[in-house]
This record gives sequence, structure tokens and C-alpha cells, in this order.
Amino acid sequence: MQDGLETLSTPEYWDGIWENQTASFLAENGADPVIDLQWALFSRFMTPDPTKKLVEIGCAHSRWLINMRRRFGFEVHGIDYSAVGCRSMSQALAAADFDLGGKIHCRDILGDLTDLAGSFDYVTSFGVIEHFKDPVAILARFALLLRPGGMVLTSIPNTAGAYFGLYRILDRSIYDMHEIIDVSRLRRVHDDAGLQVEHCVYNGFFSPGLLTSAKPSWKRRVVLFSGRGIYRLAWPLAKRFGSHPEAGWHSPYIVCMARKPG
Repeated sequence: MQDGLETLSTPEYWDGIWENQTASFLAENGADPVIDLQWALFSRFMTPDPTKKLVEIGCAHSRWLINMRRRFGFEVHGIDYSAVGCRSMSQALAAADFDLGGKIHCRDILGDLTDLAGSFDYVTSFGVIEHFKDPVAILARFALLLRPGGMVLTSIPNTAGAYFGLYRILDRSIYDMHEIIDVSRLRRVHDDAGLQVEHCVYNGFFSPGLLTSAKPSWKRRVVLFSGRGIYRLAWPLAKRFGSHPEAGWHSPYIVCMARKPG
């Protein structure tokens, strides 16, 4: 293991996750207000351009990768170290005759990146860097893939928030796979990786979906049932009043946009 790149999860864990997943990731992102807020944020920093190249780190079964292609026309690539995730995603893309423009690279981001260095305008990740003991070190790996002036887009679950903290009760093994990162730390680790932060914010104000990875139990059923009830009530009210307050204790995600100097 390279210095600073100790992982909190394993390929075997992710193989098990993707083994039981369907190809629903090929569908358009649905009418999820939390996801809509993220797209609105991304659109402030991305514009349609078929000459641009994007790579997503941790791409197995990612709807984001597919929809980046659909919305912005980028040539999109993915990197993932789960052989099961890469294989099932590639098979589903082929069956649907969906053209990424780029390709799925089944490899470890911690390995040799010489052939991909400086190749991309955007490097995205959704729930990746919090699985490393040292997020600065993994972000430095991401930056290697960028062209000068390119952008890293990092989205993570708000592991410092109260809602994610319920994993300590529901499934401690999931909780222990994550570094605790709030918005100030997320900004700082991008700075320390040599990236220039342009925007770093809490995103959304409630989402029970963060807890669906917990192992089945009566506690999980109670929490998800209650959470979905609050979700169905809270988001229509937010839409009606045109307000969705975002804060460290309840927002489900944190999103950071940072640029490589040059």
C-alpha cells in the first residue's frame, strides 16, 4: 500500500455489492429533488461540449456517468477496481447499445496512471474519497488525470451529519468504512492536494436513501419507514415555499468543485 493511501473498504466488498445489482443505472435520473439539486450545481460549472473528456472514479453502476454523456455530450470514461462492477456495467451498456464515447477502465486508481495522465477536463467521484484514510493523497491521484485548468468534482455523503451517524446503530461496519468529513475538511483536503477550490457546499436537506446500505434489521426498517415519511412531507413543502435549507447536521451530501492550476 502506498503511503497515505490506506483504504477503508475492499474490492471484495464492492464485488459483493455489484453482484446483486441490476442494470437500473442505465435509466435517466428520476425526479429525485436531492439529485436535481446536484445537477443544478454541476450545471454552473459544466456546459455541453463534445470536445471535453470526463472520467468518473468509482464508476461501477453509475447513473452519473451515463447522464454526464446525455446532458453535456462529453466523451466519458470510468475507472473502477471491482471486476464484477466493470463487467456488469460493460455488458449492460453493450446490451443497450449506449455509446460512452470513451470506455470503462477496470483498474485500481492507486496503480500506474501514466497512460491516462493529463487526459481529462473533468474528474468526478461520487462517494469515493471518504473510503481512504488520507483523502489528500487520493485527490492528488485524481489531479494526475487532469489537464492544466481541469476540474475535480467531488461529491460525498455528509458523514459528519446526524443522519449518517445513525449507521453507528444500524450497521457499524458501514460506518467504519468512512472517514468523517465535513464541509470545512472537504475544502481543506482539496487545498492540500494542490487544487484551487471554487465552490464547496452542503447539498440537499434530507434524504433517507443514505441509509439503504445498512444490513436488514428491524431498526433499519423503522428508520427508513420514518425517514421516507418525513421525506414525502418535507420536500413538497420545500418546493412550495421555494426553500431547502442546507446545513451540516442534516444535509445528505457535500459537493466540492476545485480546479487544477495551469
